[in-house]
Amino acid sequence: MITVHHLNNSRSQRVLWLLEELGVPYEVKRYERDAKTLLAPATLRAVHPLGKSPVITDDGETIAESGAIVEYLVERYGEGKLAPAPGSAPSRAVAARGQRGESRPVRGRGATVRGDYIVPAEFDCRACHEGAPVPVLGFSALQLSSDRDPLAPHADARSDVDLQGLIALGLIKNLPRELAEAPPRIAVTSPVERAALGYLHGNCGHCHNSNGNGVPVELSLAQSTAGGAAGAERVLRSMIDAGGRFRPHGASEAARLITPGRPDASVLIARLRSRNPQTQMPPIGTRLIDTEALALLERWITEKSSTPQESKR
Repeated sequence: MITVHHLNNSRSQRVLWLLEELGVPYEVKRYERDAKTLLAPATLRAVHPLGKSPVITDDGETIAESGAIVEYLVERYGEGKLAPAPGSAPSRAVAARGQRGESRPVRGRGATVRGDYIVPAEFDCRACHEGAPVPVLGFSALQLSSDRDPLAPHADARSDVDLQGLIALGLIKNLPRELAEAPPRIAVTSPVERAALGYLHGNCGHCHNSNGNGVPVELSLAQSTAGGAAGAERVLRSMIDAGGRFRPHGASEAARLITPGRPDASVLIARLRSRNPQTQMPPIGTRLIDTEALALLERWITEKSSTPQESKR
């Protein structure tokens, strides 16, 4: 009998759907990700060296990767179902798609646009979208504030979508009175610092936050609309002259997330500038460096001459 080695929040779901569609008997062996690191357990590596899911075992054979598993199951158990006829145009299209990776035609405005699209796995999407208080990214009170930041990268001054406008349309309800009456903003004195912290909040805060759902590191980039200056200081303390687990190639043990006055010695800049899959931030979903944002952050770090602790002395 086929055994599906099923890891929670993984692509093995599609294998289960296919087996149900084919009516093939199977059993499921379940594995759970570590609650803190979200990594697969070591026991899964004993099944296959990749240590990932999906993996199936069938008649002494072990098969990994969802695409290979789907092809195997359809070929062995499909009896002509769920597969195009050999030698047909659809069959050649399937083979070509396998050579390009996980890509598919994308439809829009009545036309079919063909090309290669890298689509993150469900778990990759949920890691970001479920790290924030709500799964919709870019829809926080701070990002909808009518107090626009003129230095914000990629800012669109023409946008009239803000909290007050959405309240007037009845699209936002039960908003705290202080946010409805006074547009929220990051409480710092430097315009460059405000823009830099705003960028990090909007692009990184959904994972790097202190609400208990983010990544398991001490770095917190999500701003609090209720925290005022204390909230901004909390964010600064988590990264200015702060250590981290990541070490750039050739860096010393003293590498810091942000070294005041030294963007060249700051881990944050090194990771934003890289598109090496093992180094880059964000870790998925981007191929291009945001040069406008990078320039802003480098300027901010260059102008930052002290840590939050030193500024209070």
